[in-house]
Amino acid sequence: MKQSHPIAHDLVLVGGGHTHVEVLRQFAMRRPDGIRLTLISRDIETPYSGMLPGYLAGHYRFEECHVDLSPLAMAAGARLYQSNAVGLDLSAGRVLCPDRPSVAFDTVSFDIGSTPARAAISGHEHALAIKPVHAFLDQWRRVEPGLLALGREVEIAIVGGGTGGVELALCLHHRIRTAFKAAQKSNRVNVHIITDKADILTTHSAAVRRRLHAALRRKNIRVHTGQTVDCIQQNAVHGLDGFRLGTDVTVIATHASAPGWLQDTGLALDDAGFIRVNNQLRSVSDPRVFAAGDIASFNPSLAKNGVYAVRQGPVLAQTLRTLPGPKPAEVFSPQKRTLALISTGDRNAIASYGPLAVQGAWVWRLKNWIDQRWMDKYRSLKMGSTSEMSAMRCGGCGAKVPADLLGQVLSEFQTDEDDDILIGLRASDDAAVTRPPPGKVAVQTVDHFRTFMDDPYLLGRVAATHALSDVYAMGADPSTALALVTLPFAKEAVLAEDLRQLLHGAQETLRAAEVRLVGGHTGEGQELAFGLSVTGYADEDKLMKKSGLHAGDVLILTKPLGTGALLAGWMQGRVRHDDLKPAIQSMLISNRQAARILVAHGVSTCTDVTGFGLLGHLGEIVTASNAHAVIDPHCIPILPGAAALLRDGVKSTLHPGNIDAAGRYMKADTDLANADILFDPQTSGGLLGAIPSASADKVIDALRLNGAHHAAAIGRVTEGESGRISLERL
Repeated sequence: MKQSHPIAHDLVLVGGGHTHVEVLRQFAMRRPDGIRLTLISRDIETPYSGMLPGYLAGHYRFEECHVDLSPLAMAAGARLYQSNAVGLDLSAGRVLCPDRPSVAFDTVSFDIGSTPARAAISGHEHALAIKPVHAFLDQWRRVEPGLLALGREVEIAIVGGGTGGVELALCLHHRIRTAFKAAQKSNRVNVHIITDKADILTTHSAAVRRRLHAALRRKNIRVHTGQTVDCIQQNAVHGLDGFRLGTDVTVIATHASAPGWLQDTGLALDDAGFIRVNNQLRSVSDPRVFAAGDIASFNPSLAKNGVYAVRQGPVLAQTLRTLPGPKPAEVFSPQKRTLALISTGDRNAIASYGPLAVQGAWVWRLKNWIDQRWMDKYRSLKMGSTSEMSAMRCGGCGAKVPADLLGQVLSEFQTDEDDDILIGLRASDDAAVTRPPPGKVAVQTVDHFRTFMDDPYLLGRVAATHALSDVYAMGADPSTALALVTLPFAKEAVLAEDLRQLLHGAQETLRAAEVRLVGGHTGEGQELAFGLSVTGYADEDKLMKKSGLHAGDVLILTKPLGTGALLAGWMQGRVRHDDLKPAIQSMLISNRQAARILVAHGVSTCTDVTGFGLLGHLGEIVTASNAHAVIDPHCIPILPGAAALLRDGVKSTLHPGNIDAAGRYMKADTDLANADILFDPQTSGGLLGAIPSASADKVIDALRLNGAHHAAAIGRVTEGESGRISLERL
């Protein structure tokens, strides 16, 4: 994403809850200048709590009750990091994550929800917890088939008698009964609610409780009051006073608890471990920290209610938009009473408002209308706008990153030099100096591209994997690398953080490949760009060139195609983040092991498939080899979703140019109607190697056993017009 205004303030949102979703929407409508927004979220498709009961009952599809954070973040100009917080370093101003470098902040806001309290229950690992929702849904998908396959009554226990527990009991009962009816089974479904209170829904009126008890009786759902569960076994629930209940599945829906790592942050917390905030949603102990939704604790206390989280969204958004200016923050004033619409499993609901209670199908329709209207706000957003730069930024060498800042960051990556690195990162000389291995030839390459993702750490990993691939394709071992970095205009602390994230990602890939980073070049620009110049070494007589094809060779592709279409679809908002994951995972797979397998089995020529697409790179091989190749498009491995996107006309901007260039290699009468995947430009694509036919099956087996799970034979070298490619079934 282009950044025309210098970044002056790093705002980090942790969690994709209801409040933060509204913050993203507000930033999408009008982006404030100078604030860079980063969202850290474990879930890319975040659930809307109001529709989850309906989803569990079978009334909604998954996508109807989940907000896709990816297009929302893109519209807001936010970087989206798929991770979660496990700590907070207030002194350094960093959010700690388990699977990536920590993330720097000037201001941080938490909307990470809560989980049921279960620490006091031994054996709680045998139960499902209703939160976090993504974990519950994953576990339920695994458990449900077993329940439906039982040849007897199904026993389900819900530990917790609050609104969430009661709705869960009613909706799961409806779900299982509906599935049994569809399968023409007469199995009974026995659901039990276990609570340590004297009654269910103790925060609601007696009228509401009476209606819910009646709804539970109609479904033969039993309520066990005054029972404190202290032990859960795989097939039973035990209470303190000898209570025992046999179950097929147990779900914990007790009162909310906070993550334990908050205790080590130094933030002011309440007795239950939640972040104490004032009426501006700001931490009472650190003005840089905000909290909203379930994780926030107010004085006087508020119920953990999704209605409050929704109402906090506009307040928090308006406050964060003014950072770091002096404008007074907005104030959150919780309403004294909230309207609760409690689903009874079927398309019926009970409305609870103070002492009032009403019930009927019309209440469910009202609830559905309210929920759908809320979701509609986040389903389609237009990109926001930023003002032009308020200050001139220099070009040429005046755009380099300041020396002190560069030295500070690079000092984190310096290691003891190996004997063959005479001058590297540890020295301030003008260039790196290395000693080549005796008897080897140098193999050099460079790759550099503008960012296609909003996570600099992930970009560093992919770009490094991509850059090393050319060296592997030549049959060489990469040895050293120089980084080429363009950073968005920003204050020095932000520049340092972006560079740190990039280099952490690149170093992770380089270390795994035993490659040393020895230097590089940095500069400022409108958007993030990164690449590497890589030097490797090889025996001259073992180099893999493009001129070695032999008739009868089998053409083997080590990775699936489709990254170009999927990335284009993602940038256009037509691909969900979760659907992009296979492409990212493919881009992160190194070609190192694949190259070694090809060499060990007598590969005659090799190249990596990148920007020019499969036919473009194969065309270079058949031209250099004066050979003819036949490709079977039906044998080509394709990433999920890529073919459908291409059929719908979603293509990379390089795609038309690849088609034009491939005309030099194709026969004039070739039918390209269903061959779009052949021209799709690949980022960090696989290797295309030619192997003697006798070894082809062994090579494919070896590749698949060593991480290239989609490796496939896609064609052959045959007699025919030199320098040409044919498409036909093999």
